[in-house]
Amino acid sequence: MKRFIGGLALLGLLLLTACSEGKPQSFADALKQEEVAFTEVVPAANSDLEGVQPHIYKLDDVNQLHIYDFGTIEKRESGHDKFQERQQSLSSYPPIVLQEGSYLVLYYNDTVTTGPPIAADLERTKFGSQIEAAMEALK
Repeated sequence: MKRFIGGLALLGLLLLTACSEGKPQSFADALKQEEVAFTEVVPAANSDLEGVQPHIYKLDDVNQLHIYDFGTIEKRESGHDKFQERQQSLSSYPPIVLQEGSYLVLYYNDTVTTGPPIAADLERTKFGSQIEAAMEALK
């Protein structure tokens, strides 16, 4: 009987460990799993897209993520369209835009490109591989 109870306890512990390392519940959780340190910053009043305020994560002095969770893919697509409209009027270098499910992620980074203002390649950025892994974890 003691072996049976011990076996059940061990099985429960294994299941608990497996569940805790499963799919992250948020983009912040996914970043933490990738061991990306960040500080959450209060968003500016005019930073909403389609009524959704972003979570802004400062990764270091120049790298920032603006995370919008629209709840649905359709709303995310509408938010992306609104972002594209805003970006057309700006002359600065655009962020890298990532999309997964209901998430729209804008990665403002320190990679400088020459020529016209186009987004940098994710692979050329300081946190690119970790952000890409976090996006994959949300699938």
